[in-house]
Amino acid sequence: MTQGLEATRHAAGEGSPPGAGNERAASARPWWRPGLVVDGRYRLDRLLGEGGMGVVWAASHTLTGKPFALKFVKGGAVSGAVGVRLLREARIVSTLRHPNVVEVHDLIELDGGTPVMVMELLSGESLARRLLREPRMPLREVAAIFLPVISAVRTAHALRIVHRDLKPENIFLVDGSSARVKVLDFGIAKRTALEGQDAQTTGLTDSGTRLGTPCYMSPEQAFGEPIDHRTDIWSLGLLLYECLSGVLPTRADNAGQVFKIIVTGAISPLDRTAPHVPRELSSLVSRMLSTARDARLADLGEVVRVLEPLAQAAPPCLDAPAPPAAVRSEPPVMEPDRHAGEEGDGVDPMAATERTDIAARPAQRPSAGRRAGARAAAWTIGLGVALAGSLAGALALRGEPPPEVAAITVLPRSGPQAHGLYTAALQAARDAREAEAVDLLRQAVATDDAFAAAHLRLAIHAPELAEARKHHARAEALSAALDPDERAILAAMEPALGRDVADTALCAERLGALAAQHPDDAELLSLLARCALRSDIHASVAAARRIVEIEPHHARGWAALARSLQRLGSLNESAAAIDRCLAISPRAASCYEVRSELHSALGLCADVEHDLQLMLPAARGRGPQILRKLASSIHAQGRSPDAVRELTRQSRVSLPEAERRHVSLLDEANLSAFMGNFAAAEDQLRRARLWISADSRAHADVARALIDIALETDRALEAASIAETCVENYSACATGSADLLRVMRHAGLLTRAEFQRRRAEQLSPSRAPGAADLAPSAWMRAHARWIGDPEEAAEDAPALPLAALMSHQVGHEVHADIGAVYHLAGMPHHAIYALRRAVTTCDGLGWPVRYVRSFWFLGQALEQTRDVPGACEAYASVIARWGSAAPRSVTAERARARMTALGCGTIG
Repeated sequence: MTQGLEATRHAAGEGSPPGAGNERAASARPWWRPGLVVDGRYRLDRLLGEGGMGVVWAASHTLTGKPFALKFVKGGAVSGAVGVRLLREARIVSTLRHPNVVEVHDLIELDGGTPVMVMELLSGESLARRLLREPRMPLREVAAIFLPVISAVRTAHALRIVHRDLKPENIFLVDGSSARVKVLDFGIAKRTALEGQDAQTTGLTDSGTRLGTPCYMSPEQAFGEPIDHRTDIWSLGLLLYECLSGVLPTRADNAGQVFKIIVTGAISPLDRTAPHVPRELSSLVSRMLSTARDARLADLGEVVRVLEPLAQAAPPCLDAPAPPAAVRSEPPVMEPDRHAGEEGDGVDPMAATERTDIAARPAQRPSAGRRAGARAAAWTIGLGVALAGSLAGALALRGEPPPEVAAITVLPRSGPQAHGLYTAALQAARDAREAEAVDLLRQAVATDDAFAAAHLRLAIHAPELAEARKHHARAEALSAALDPDERAILAAMEPALGRDVADTALCAERLGALAAQHPDDAELLSLLARCALRSDIHASVAAARRIVEIEPHHARGWAALARSLQRLGSLNESAAAIDRCLAISPRAASCYEVRSELHSALGLCADVEHDLQLMLPAARGRGPQILRKLASSIHAQGRSPDAVRELTRQSRVSLPEAERRHVSLLDEANLSAFMGNFAAAEDQLRRARLWISADSRAHADVARALIDIALETDRALEAASIAETCVENYSACATGSADLLRVMRHAGLLTRAEFQRRRAEQLSPSRAPGAADLAPSAWMRAHARWIGDPEEAAEDAPALPLAALMSHQVGHEVHADIGAVYHLAGMPHHAIYALRRAVTTCDGLGWPVRYVRSFWFLGQALEQTRDVPGACEAYASVIARWGSAAPRSVTAERARARMTALGCGTIG
């Protein structure tokens, strides 16, 4: 057992805890050293940085091997004041919980009360180092970096937190990319309204104390006056000025000259220093740098509006040094950053970061993982691929012996660098870290485009269908380089990835046949579990169970089992499988995703938010989807529309301009419809259509949203006209649009016979050569969406698969449609089950009209079962959202009438 902290206490001087002894003595006898174990859990590996107030060490968990950064207070610093600041920083960062703020995992208190903050360890470089290489940055890169920074700062401001020390050293580019930007060091941050303990310690960083970096201080900071969020706006203005022009306008020979420039506002306008900058942006920067606070820009939203168009297109490469040839399981050694700071401010000693421009030590630990079947054999890269330790460590936490795990097989058919990336990707996939696996596979094929096996795995794991199809086609072109088992998998995946209309049922059938021949191949079983989710849920469950039976420590297998069980409706078993997955692989993003879906099904929206926040850092490449789910989850919790807008805005940043504009309008339309502002929602939807290409499937989505609003505002003929226009003019509505045909029938544009004939044509599996059967959700939409009366409901209800209803194989939106049909068909208990599913979701932001209308149908069904209090509550939910709708809401009027008839009490 490694010796603990007590064994080295003498190094701090007379047994005193760090922070309590003599500063000079402590400095002369540092107690931190490599190998020291802190709090029995964190082994110090190497020094990352040191300043006058504290030090930061890279450390690893003694059991799991997971890397962290530990932030210590140096001995005797300001009689404990710095320790109080560190505690405040931990509280503030924990409060923020923002993807662009460095994450705090733990706060330790050593003997004597000295705090130690445990943070995520970041690899990359600071903006300061980036500016050393390129003092004036391209507009697009500046926008891409500052949009997430502003998002983090705006979130802090919403919580009445002012950072007060925004500078290049405190903006960190993770892995040298603008795709992940972190704001660091809230150590001198201040809440502008304080209560309790914070109120008792405001003297540490309150007005009258000049804290911050001199060159980036606001005038009010320089004078020691009270500050507010506009202090951060000043600092951001200077940062933008510096990045756009290559000049820091407050730089001077000494601090006195710096303060003189700041308080007099002697800053040359940006349009003179950098005439290439758009005039609107230059003007905004000038407003951000107004010495008079009342004249200074007060809302960073204006900056976001101007920067967003500049950040469009693919995220830029920030010219970070190339990664080392070998994949690393632990971050590289880092020498203390010697970037010169301004007078009175040293380097950034407290950032939990590492640079990518320091050569990595070759990793010494052996790789661990598994690829079952004929390809199971040990293989090691000369430069070293370090992957072992995390699995055994996770099991050690639970008192279990580490499993016997065969090494991943990699046949030497490509260069060592590509193979290193590929091997690491297989291990990441096994550990249910699919986003990480995708990143590594992308690097592998970029290194060697003829690496057929890497293309095959990228086709399997890619998050977007278009990317998966591209790599499936490339793997087919290179199939001669694959072994027979891999060629069989490639052929089995063809119906899902090689056809215009994916046939996942045939894919599952082929994979099932292969699995029968190779019943112990975990990768094959994982594919079968995923492909069979839609077509044969029981086959999916059986395949996942087989994985964990043959390999009990296969995290991806537990993730597959959790997802299958959740879809089957076995929620308790699914939760147990998730727990098992995370015990094996604590960073398994796939398991957090399934857990978020499970919590959403139970209506635990705060838990959904927490799951997604945990998933976000590990799910690289899927940030936009996760941010949209986060937006829905906080909307379901009743957060402000502005908070929802900010998350949806972040999700759109990397989209091409046309798509970004139409998605932005759709997002606004959804919020407007939820609040009953139907006129605004309709206008936003019609404007969104202008940005959609003629062949895009988005036309069908917009048409359905417009129809929802038209029907809700008692305009059936207009709804039918919208449906007819879409069906007759857009390919997106040519198939899978039986629900649109129904709207046309209700308005008399189609006869009953014409409607039934055209719907049958659309639902026929032979409607096109090689076409697959419709997904269950599409089938149910054809038989359930916009049902008009009891006769129609009774006709279509038998076509709805009851087994799918009773499970979680269809989404909440489909449950809303099904519940309405069952109510109209006189089946109230079935209706209540489906409608409660619909209204319980944390993901209703994308279908606002039918979500709110579900409360009406639920109230009707509850009335049929004589549950008057429940009906009153359901009707009240409609009134709360649409009671003051404009134009008027048909559903709200009906709900108000029923509440009056039932004597429900106060009606809004």
